[in-house]
Amino acid sequence: MDRVMEINEADNWRTDKHSMFSLLEDKKSGDINCKYILQRKPFQWTQEERNRYICRILSNLPIPEIILCEQNLKGLLIAHLIDGLQRLSYAEAFKENRFKIGANGAERHLIKYREFVLDENGNRILDEDGIPVYEEKICDVVGKYYKDLPDELRKRFNNFNINVTKFFNCTDEQIADHIRDYNNHSSMNNEQSGLTKISTDTARKIKIISEKNTFFKNCGKFTDATSIKGKVDKIVAEAIMLLYHRNEWKSKIDKAYQFIDKNATDDEFIGLNSDLNRLELAIGENNKEIKDMFTVASTPMWLAVFHEFTEYDIEDEKFIEFMSAYKNELCEKEIDGVSMKDFKDMQSKKKATITGKIDLLIKLMKDYLHIEDEKEVTTEEFISTMVDVPIEVIEEEIDVYEEDLKGLKNNTIRDGSRLLDVANHLSLLAMVAYAYKNDITLDYWLEEYAKNNNTYNKNQKQNYLCMINDLEKYQRRMRVA
Repeated sequence: MDRVMEINEADNWRTDKHSMFSLLEDKKSGDINCKYILQRKPFQWTQEERNRYICRILSNLPIPEIILCEQNLKGLLIAHLIDGLQRLSYAEAFKENRFKIGANGAERHLIKYREFVLDENGNRILDEDGIPVYEEKICDVVGKYYKDLPDELRKRFNNFNINVTKFFNCTDEQIADHIRDYNNHSSMNNEQSGLTKISTDTARKIKIISEKNTFFKNCGKFTDATSIKGKVDKIVAEAIMLLYHRNEWKSKIDKAYQFIDKNATDDEFIGLNSDLNRLELAIGENNKEIKDMFTVASTPMWLAVFHEFTEYDIEDEKFIEFMSAYKNELCEKEIDGVSMKDFKDMQSKKKATITGKIDLLIKLMKDYLHIEDEKEVTTEEFISTMVDVPIEVIEEEIDVYEEDLKGLKNNTIRDGSRLLDVANHLSLLAMVAYAYKNDITLDYWLEEYAKNNNTYNKNQKQNYLCMINDLEKYQRRMRVA
């Protein structure tokens, strides 16, 4: 039934500050009743949440208020705890040395405190102005029980102030109302929480794509709730991992965010954004069959396959044709004795599963579109063909090329650049041979090129041609200058 709220009911409450020590004493004595019939059980948090909470208290940072509802039962005033049971329970357990602070979640584990200098009688030593003399120290609280903390941090814990709001003269009906109100929220999910653990710069790059790229509005099964819950951010992060760092795949999204924060480049975000634009254009406006294939779970995988497709000089519509064929006939086809049904009972986010599916889809795509891998050639054969120099000359000079390239890499390409990847070595070596043939130096050009480019084309022929084109532009600019 609807309940009419009386006018004076809204005035029947007060907020005060209580120390952690006094609240835990009231909890222990029963002055605060923590077992109200509608209250859930204590110890609902993960170890990460528990560690983060205790470190916050020891850092003397505020926590959410505690809510009490007072009732008159048989002439006694009973204060029911209706919000804050987890906070008090974990604080009590920590003070009673029932758990030690773990590393997971303890981001503020190095805590500064003052240690006062004492005389032989245990009294504080004062300076000439009567001010106690102290030393500033840092305590790493990871691995420590309450009993292991220095005196000042134990005192800080006990004196920690918490806002406590108490509602007076409550009925059971009013208490139920308050419980519903104070629990009327959703905690951060893994996607939302994970994003808070990385730099704002990386988070901004992710959100520029997730919020502004129209692929997510016009293609796929993505709702407003998908975006609100951070699922599209997750797609972007997982796509970056699968497109550029597949061997470093992280099944947990917070680990993926942290890896991207340290390793992803601007070029990778630009590349993903470009792939999404191309894919949306190729799908078109009315191709619902293909759009429905892009879900939160499958989109990063399909983007990885499309990224591989872009390495070949084929119109994008052919990829959409392949996707349609996969949905209607190829989904059960075996390649090298493997089909999608082999992954059915595997954990979907496990590295072997996701990379296995991508590898199979790439093989199906190549088979369907009749894409043949280039014939494997030796380093000398590649350079001879690209630079148009007799292979005998290349074989004689290859050691000189290698030595010169080593010096160029050390002097012109910054550490961490993907231009230094082994897979890019072949085209760079061909550039050195080109320089010898044309009697030019590459130092200044390569330094500029490395500054402006942090990635490469997997097809080393295309990569070499791209660098030659850039070198010729550079030479023209230098001649004009």
